[in-house]
Amino acid sequence: VGLPQGARERQVCLAFNCELLSYQQTAEWGMRQLQGGFGQLCMPLNANDLEGWKILIEVCIWLMQVWVRRVGISEIRNVYFPI
Repeated sequence: VGLPQGARERQVCLAFNCELLSYQQTAEWGMRQLQGGFGQLCMPLNANDLEGWKILIEVCIWLMQVWVRRVGISEIRNVYFPI
């Protein structure tokens, strides 16, 4: 699939691609923040215990949010809140 032929269609396509890239970058920052904050977490988990995985991930996300609010350092906040 090539680029659209019209200038307006190309502009819309470029804007959409920039928006997708922005979402991807945000997801990568969030994953890096989770992995950095909980990198030392080594617990054997039962692969069949989906509820246990869900609880563990929720706790990690809540703790990360507490840390961001207390420390105030977040790439996502610094980039998107000024907008």
